[in-house]
Amino acid sequence: MIKPNLGFAYILSLVLLLMAGGCGNGNPGGILSPDKMQQVMWDMMRADELAMDASAHDTARNSIFKHAVEQYQQVFEVHHITREEFYRSIRYYQEHPDKNKVLMDSVQALGNRARDEQSRIDSILQVKLRIKDSIRLKQEEINLKKDSLAGKKDSLQKHDSVPVLPKVNNKEALRKEALKTADTTHLQRLKIKPGMDKGKLDKNSLRFTPAHKLR
Repeated sequence: MIKPNLGFAYILSLVLLLMAGGCGNGNPGGILSPDKMQQVMWDMMRADELAMDASAHDTARNSIFKHAVEQYQQVFEVHHITREEFYRSIRYYQEHPDKNKVLMDSVQALGNRARDEQSRIDSILQVKLRIKDSIRLKQEEINLKKDSLAGKKDSLQKHDSVPVLPKVNNKEALRKEALKTADTTHLQRLKIKPGMDKGKLDKNSLRFTPAHKLR
């Protein structure tokens, strides 16, 4: 529940005293209506908080009053009123406690509505963030599953792959094997031991066969 804080009341009172010193004797305008005054007072409270935050980082003497005056002036400009109109109006409501109570209650209600609206916006943002995070986590889970399946597929392909052997010319292999067999048979017939010169005649052989005719 938003209520006017003591800091605001203290700062506003001092600032208004300073403003009062600058008021002229002419007609400063009429009294602000309760609805208009409600909006102005609400913005003045918000300006007070901004002034206190700014003065917290300002080491200059009386910096809080300087920042308060600056923030209040911005409120006047936003609502297109003068400080004299605001001063006269706030004096009027202070001099009429019943009207002042209604005014402050309406300001408090406005603050509560603003707080509820901000809470609703924050809640919506939190829901959106949770949905976004949920979608992101789901996508990451899907990507992990895809990577896992891709790894298993590569592993199976490597396991089932058959080495490709070089093609063999069957006719050429058969011809060489036949020649080798015929050569071995002929050597045995001539009683030539392996390693001997095929051009020499074994002593138990009946005739000489040149090496080039053995094939």
